Amino acid sequence: MNTSASKTNLGKLIWMTLVFGGVWIFIPLISNDFNLEQFRFLNGLKKMLGVGVIIFINIAFLIPRLYLLNKKGWYVLAVIFSVVAIHYSLETLLQPLIESTRESFRGRGGRNRPGSGIDWYRQFNQIMPYIMGVAGSAIVEISNYASQQLKEATMLKSEKLETEMKLLKSQINPHFLFNALNNIYSLSYLKPEKTPENLLKLSEMLRYMLYECNVDKVPLSKEVAYLENFIHLKLLKDSRGMKVTANLEKNNGHLMIAPMLLIPFVENAFKHSDVEDLENGWINIVLKYEKGKLIFTVENSNPEKKSTKDDVGGIGLPNVKRQLDLLYPKKYELEIKETQNKYSVHLEIDLP
Repeated sequence: MNTSASKTNLGKLIWMTLVFGGVWIFIPLISNDFNLEQFRFLNGLKKMLGVGVIIFINIAFLIPRLYLLNKKGWYVLAVIFSVVAIHYSLETLLQPLIESTRESFRGRGGRNRPGSGIDWYRQFNQIMPYIMGVAGSAIVEISNYASQQLKEATMLKSEKLETEMKLLKSQINPHFLFNALNNIYSLSYLKPEKTPENLLKLSEMLRYMLYECNVDKVPLSKEVAYLENFIHLKLLKDSRGMKVTANLEKNNGHLMIAPMLLIPFVENAFKHSDVEDLENGWINIVLKYEKGKLIFTVENSNPEKKSTKDDVGGIGLPNVKRQLDLLYPKKYELEIKETQNKYSVHLEIDLP
């Protein structure tokens, strides 16, 4: 045990002894109308000493080694044994000294007049101080333990959430990086004059993923810029023009959102809509903010002949669902529908 912990435990023992033991000095004083001649100070000190001993035994040994280990029966038996042992030990060792001092005091003229509270006090204070010391120290110690456990549980939950979020992001980011590199590689053959422009857009995407996503929330405008860059790279892949419409609202610079939250839905639309089929493939993307809600809709064609690419969702969609559960519990609605000709995603998030 370190010095700081020792000082803390000593301070705890002292104040508990004063609170739960000191009362047995003041009770006889109050019961005798503050008559100091009838104030049995030594007897009160004996009780306070016994209370201090039982509190020390309780918080140092009985609670941590029995009660907190779910040995409640043994704890009760140990408490009873300790109380009885301390009571009779103090009566045997100190009571003769107290009686001797009391007789000496009486010999000098001090007499104990029967007080209104003396009879009940003598009966009541024989063993009650030690029981109260055990009960009071147990309540304080167990409450402190429960509070500490709650604090540690909260910290562990927070650390687990942070670790899980980092894991989710580490799974998502490489997925987008591989897609972007493949697009640049294809464009370098199809449209070499577009390579510098697209390299710049890729650079912006990498900067966003590697440096700007290492926070819980980012401005919505940056997430929108990432979506636009992604869509731009995809559209440049086919010079004939794919049927893709994107209406992304940009005038909400004050809004903050979890990074990389929306892009998996867009990526899945490009992956599974067969949008390169210029006759039948299509994608519609809408992002807007209304009445405290971010509304994001992605719809795409659902070809009869399924692509041989990854299953719907791939790496991104399960992760984004998990992110929504972690970051926006009970603050979002996600609806995914699939019909014979259309696959749609509708997401609403409360963003005050």
